[in-house]
Amino acid sequence: MQVFLPKSIGYGRLDGLIDLFDQVRGERLKKLRFNWSRTESIAPAGFAILACLFDTVIEQKIKIENVFVKQNLKLLKPVQNLIEMENFSKLPDPSFHDFQTASILLNGNINKINSSFSGNMQSQFQSRLSEDTAYFSQLILNELIVNAVDHSTAERYYIYSGIFEKKNEFHVGVLDMGVTIPAKLEQKYECSDDKSYLELALKSGTTTRRQRTGGMGLHLAFESLKKNAGTFILVSRTGEVIRYFKNKKVISKTLKKTLHGTWCLARFPLGVK
Repeated sequence: MQVFLPKSIGYGRLDGLIDLFDQVRGERLKKLRFNWSRTESIAPAGFAILACLFDTVIEQKIKIENVFVKQNLKLLKPVQNLIEMENFSKLPDPSFHDFQTASILLNGNINKINSSFSGNMQSQFQSRLSEDTAYFSQLILNELIVNAVDHSTAERYYIYSGIFEKKNEFHVGVLDMGVTIPAKLEQKYECSDDKSYLELALKSGTTTRRQRTGGMGLHLAFESLKKNAGTFILVSRTGEVIRYFKNKKVISKTLKKTLHGTWCLARFPLGVK
């Protein structure tokens, strides 16, 4: 079976990528061909998505063939890992996917708080970021990391940050393939569908804790981007919520396929420092 990867991996519609993950998890699927002929660029989130894809393929024991990979993409470690994945019979440590260039920082983590990523990000990108963008991007990452460790129960998660020159934006986010937000919230709340659970997760005070209050993580991320006219994308199970704070546009929808995990992606416009 052949799958065409998108023109820009990690930017734009995520439906096709989520469909790919759903296919990889298919019980009867033994072989897949990744066709890269349409792919021209990889956004910062795309590198974390490729790391998650690598992990999922290894877990599902599927044979992968990569075709028509452009030479400039072959030089990128996350792409190299997919091309060479036949050398792996079991998952390597998530740090295997660590990747750094002048414009990208990707870090794979075992399920514990990464206390150094924000500082490394600040050091690497401080010349390109305003004081507000630097502060709020760190705040968002710290909250999303805590959420991934405390709530997803995933054994591994990925943090990324980077400059997406094509759109003049700074991107940060956290991806895991653990227990989804709807699966956690439905233990305590009742909503009509997964997109409603995600909308609930963005409200202050929403929590799965029974003994003490909480639930500020995603709400703080939400408020930080609101102050900076950014964009926030939250995908988990069959729900997707996108908030464009510059024009106050909201997209809330139900996906055709299931993401067995949670992806939180934030984008800040890069203005004059």
